[in-house]
Amino acid sequence: MYPVQKFLIPGELEKFPNGDIPAHLLSNMKPYGQLYWKAGCAWEAMLEAAKADGLEYSHVGMFRSLKEQISLFESRYTTKPTKRVPQVTRIYKGKTFFLKDGMAPAGTPGTSKHGNGCASDIAALINKKVVSVGSSQKHVDWLVKNAHRFGWSWEVADPKNPNFEIWHLICFDADSLPQEILNRSVSQAAKIAKPTRKEKKGRKNKMGGAG
Repeated sequence: MYPVQKFLIPGELEKFPNGDIPAHLLSNMKPYGQLYWKAGCAWEAMLEAAKADGLEYSHVGMFRSLKEQISLFESRYTTKPTKRVPQVTRIYKGKTFFLKDGMAPAGTPGTSKHGNGCASDIAALINKKVVSVGSSQKHVDWLVKNAHRFGWSWEVADPKNPNFEIWHLICFDADSLPQEILNRSVSQAAKIAKPTRKEKKGRKNKMGGAG
């Protein structure tokens, strides 16, 4: 079982629709992508601490606009039942959608924590190569032990749950982060960046998508 915390929408974001966050509330994250600025501070603080312990991380997906959520959802779900056991379903526009074979789950458009700028599909960075975090037990073990210290948790606890994704982390309560984390300097996004070719490629892979 993986540590899970209840997600709370940051106060600054309550008046904005999921997937429609103003650029001034987002921060640019390396090597690409954006996060709600407080989540960005928490992300950088966590990666810095991990690096001090000899581990490096990257990601394959962060903030997603509503348009991006819809595109991802439509590429992964179908209205026809699939051969997956058990079936993974979502209700969207009054219809039941089924997750396609070989695809990782994605949240119903407009409900994704990625749309709140508070989710990151984390990856391990080994010898300068981005690989699935699940392929490196030491990277997973470090997150289990330390992620909560920086405001991050998994969204689904049980690996046997068909909606579980080992790479999907959420900044569960950005408003309660310690001031020393929020005092970090992160670059403000001048505009909502379009996904790069590298980011699009990462999103098409099995890794990355839910929540």
